[in-house]
Amino acid sequence: MSTPTPADSAFLTAAEAAATLGVKPQTLYAYVSRGWIRSEPVAGGRRRRYLRADVQRLRRRVEVRANPATAAHHAFTRSEGSILDSSLTLITEEELYYRGLPATSLAATATFEQVTALLWSGDLDAAVAAPEDVTPPAVRVEWLRSDGRPLEPWFAFQSVLPRLAAADPAAEDLRPRAVRRTGARILYAELACVAGGSPVRGTRDPSTGRAAQALASAWGAPDRERAAALIEPALILLADHELNVSTLAARVAASGRASPYHAVLAGLAAVHGTLHGQASTLVAELLRAVGRPERARGVVEQYLRSRRPLHGFGHRVYRTRDPRAVALLDHLRAAAPGHRALDLADALGDAVRDLLVDSPMNVDMALAVLAAVLGLPAGASETLFIVARTAGWIAHALEQYREGGLMRPRARYVGPDPSETAASPTRSDAQ
Repeated sequence: MSTPTPADSAFLTAAEAAATLGVKPQTLYAYVSRGWIRSEPVAGGRRRRYLRADVQRLRRRVEVRANPATAAHHAFTRSEGSILDSSLTLITEEELYYRGLPATSLAATATFEQVTALLWSGDLDAAVAAPEDVTPPAVRVEWLRSDGRPLEPWFAFQSVLPRLAAADPAAEDLRPRAVRRTGARILYAELACVAGGSPVRGTRDPSTGRAAQALASAWGAPDRERAAALIEPALILLADHELNVSTLAARVAASGRASPYHAVLAGLAAVHGTLHGQASTLVAELLRAVGRPERARGVVEQYLRSRRPLHGFGHRVYRTRDPRAVALLDHLRAAAPGHRALDLADALGDAVRDLLVDSPMNVDMALAVLAAVLGLPAGASETLFIVARTAGWIAHALEQYREGGLMRPRARYVGPDPSETAASPTRSDAQ
């Protein structure tokens, strides 16, 4: 039997599919006839192969019905199953959708402000911004420094938002319109932090006061219009991604009726980790370690032999392709064909495809390449991620406030059996 190719890894044989589902082949064929599992013929014979994602999805449905507790455990630990209903974001094997609209198409046609409005209210034409009736909050320069040195943006956000919450008399108003207003204040406060305290003025003119332009200006991009045109799709593609770790944290906080400021602070606390918001910074280190395309395979082999995590590849949800990475890299190739960072990413992608399965290039790689193409300062990709994802955190907070209910999952206890453990020592024994 030949070694499976990357394309083959997306499919199962009839025997493998039936074994995965724990059914007879005849039952498998019935599932196919009902449209539950897609299949295609194998070249050179009468056999068929079955889409792995469909088989796994059907298996999870069976598990949920048979054992809801186990299914809930998998939902938290293995990205399998669902723990709540949401009308915001749909993730499929091939696409990401915001309220039913493809995010990759929105990244080519809409602004970040429009997509934020779509997530917050369902109205793409509302274009959330800092209009004249939502004065951007004052971010004091002294809040952005520690021992006279500028704070990194993540720490600046953590410093500024509690102060703004304390000064905002409407911070605890959880009605939808009030939350959207507060969300706009939070977004523009973050942009002001990146700009070192300079306010980003909102106007009725859609060509000014935009997040992409504010970031390009704050980062000192030589060609700001070109930089903004590439930052814009990145913001859109990263605006939401269902219940990732930071969004779940923000939503849990909102379920306890924390204010939007504090829901975002919860998201900020969770995003600052090497497996989430900081991953693109580690990808940049990988690109520097490679240096030249011809070194890519050797570096990947070194990482694998030393069991170092290969950031920029693989995803808990996407098995064959990360549509966000594909779309953003397409934008970058069109704007900067032949750029060294793109050549490095492609060489790494080729090496990983040869050595690993189910490890598509993910959006962290695309973000690192974006930062390299535009010459952005260190940490800019994480900042871009946070500003974009703030739109999603607020959207989930809005949905949670509306739905109500405190999120209180239960843990599955696996410790010692109390009935079998020795009695605790008495006070006199302990002495």
